[in-house]
Amino acid sequence: LYKVLSNYSKYNTSTGYVQGMGFIVAVFLTYMDEEGSFYMLHSLMKKYGLEGFYQPGFPKLKGTFYVLLNLLKKFIPKVYEYFKTEGMIPSMYASEWFICLFSRNLEFDSLVRIFDVLFLEGYKVIYRFALAFLKLNEERFLEGKDGLASIMNVFKEIDLNIDIDKLFTVAFVFSLSRKDIDKFEKEYDKVKD
Repeated sequence: LYKVLSNYSKYNTSTGYVQGMGFIVAVFLTYMDEEGSFYMLHSLMKKYGLEGFYQPGFPKLKGTFYVLLNLLKKFIPKVYEYFKTEGMIPSMYASEWFICLFSRNLEFDSLVRIFDVLFLEGYKVIYRFALAFLKLNEERFLEGKDGLASIMNVFKEIDLNIDIDKLFTVAFVFSLSRKDIDKFEKEYDKVKD
């Protein structure tokens, strides 16, 4: 793990090393050698467009939060409105999801299923699973009586006892298109400055 991350940080100086990379590379190392894991990490950065999640200032991550917020508004409006009222923004709960690609949140056998879909569909699936986590806990969020404290308590337990089949079912109920994501990314590019 150290060798892969150390060499990658020297190879890709625009990202260097970010802590979340270790969780991802650890998954790769269970299936392939160090060289293969290195190239898988590089492929995620370049081919799958995740490099901006790890560059200084996390430029793509900020845009991803904007997209997630708009997708939340579109697909789960009650949670969106409640979060808005309580001041809960995606950077408060989704950073780990995007930087670690859920590798800190799910058991290994569940995680590799998500990685399979990620390699098939691209990073769009990260939004699917983020929305699925939120949708599966919609009632718990809305029942909270202590506002932000209740929301944070749900997030502390959001990945416990996840039924991965149910998570997948919910994730693929959303008619999420690349066109929607592109639209919100372009909006973000206009408003970010």
